Amino acid sequence: MAKDNNDRIMANENAREQIFLEHLAKSVASSEEFDRIVRALVPFLVQRWAGRNILKKAVARPVAKSIQKSFSENNKSAIADELCASPDFTKAALKEVPALANKILGFIMLMVKNISELPGEEKADVVASFVGSLEVSRAAEFINDLLKITGDIHRTNPHFFADTLAPAIASLIETADFGELKEAIENSADDAELLARKINEKLWEYPAKVICLLSLVPTLANILIRAATETIAPINRLAPDLLTDVVFSLANDVDGARIGTLVNECAELVRKLHTGNALLGEPGKPQLPRVVQKIAEDILSAIDSASVLKAMNMLEEMRTMVHMSFADAAEKHPDLVKGMYRQKFHSLNSRLRHLTRQLDFLEMNLDDDESAQFLSQGIAEVDPQEVASIINHACALFNRARESNSAVVRDALSQITASLDYQEMGRALRGFIEDAVDALRPVAGEIMPPLVRGFAELLSEDDGSDEMRDALEAFRNAILGKEVAR
Repeated sequence: MAKDNNDRIMANENAREQIFLEHLAKSVASSEEFDRIVRALVPFLVQRWAGRNILKKAVARPVAKSIQKSFSENNKSAIADELCASPDFTKAALKEVPALANKILGFIMLMVKNISELPGEEKADVVASFVGSLEVSRAAEFINDLLKITGDIHRTNPHFFADTLAPAIASLIETADFGELKEAIENSADDAELLARKINEKLWEYPAKVICLLSLVPTLANILIRAATETIAPINRLAPDLLTDVVFSLANDVDGARIGTLVNECAELVRKLHTGNALLGEPGKPQLPRVVQKIAEDILSAIDSASVLKAMNMLEEMRTMVHMSFADAAEKHPDLVKGMYRQKFHSLNSRLRHLTRQLDFLEMNLDDDESAQFLSQGIAEVDPQEVASIINHACALFNRARESNSAVVRDALSQITASLDYQEMGRALRGFIEDAVDALRPVAGEIMPPLVRGFAELLSEDDGSDEMRDALEAFRNAILGKEVAR
């Protein structure tokens, strides 16, 4: 029974192969190209057939013309299209393609296997001979010719490829079913996930192979670093003026107007998104917060809070370890560290110069009325209610924490002050105040009167509360050197 099944399978295979070959032969013989080849070959074939035989020579010419005429009158393209559209031919062809690919792959694998069994030096000789025999220059010539053709076409017609390719691409877009494409991709999501899971399950059955794959990451990084180093090193060997001229020339070739147009388009995109956000939502309730809230709820509902918080703490600890490790390593390079800290002051100075430049611009381009309007508009942009709300919330949290544990703030401050070096802190404060007083003495006559007067006005304000009167009394006693009652 099994033998009969095998014989039946083999018979079907042979029948399909025969169908493929027959259809392939018919398709090739039915093509216009085959007709042109036959018409070109017939005179030479007939002449060769006739040879020196007088009788054959006499009939050779009319026979050749008859064959050429018969191969020029038939409508071959329709027959070829009909044969190629045959389901049997398609199925047979698709069955033969893998077999052909397997044959080619088997041939290549056999060659590689034979080479792998050779001694090391002989392997190198074989590969070197193979690579050396490749005429790579032909590929370069091919590319050069293509570039030359492209350049010549553009000089004749700058829009040639746009005019030529646009109709084909438009036809492709019109014909392609993007709905089917979208559905196919969406339906492939679960399948792709399952495929990835199965691949990883099989891969992790061999942990050593996974480790080998992971070990390639630093190796590839090192290769990229070395390649980047070797690429930049020759550039740095150029003369400074030549290198700078090249860089500036490249910068000048950048189309600034196009960049400005891109910025305008991006700004218009943002404006339309903002407008659409308001139109899609209810009055006073834009659509964006609801969309973001849904996404946030989906994300947060799937998060394990305990694990995430532990991971955040661990990341913070690792960040501290990294900083400490860099600090320990930096102790061996004090000159570099000193230069880096000097650079911080230099950066601060650059930012100050930038701020000065901005203020100079405003001062030079705004008159008094414009300055007042600009300042009022800037202040109006800051929502006073939001600022007050922040202060209120901060104070409420502080009061709630202090009511729950009155010693929490005092203990924290006590720990800070207990760790301070009072002598160094006192010296620093005295030195700072002395230097500040010396620096501000020339302008004291301008800044101190309004400060003292404003402070005095605040102290003289009497809201009728006992607390304010007690505070003022304590301040007077402190100034007069009297004991302050608590």
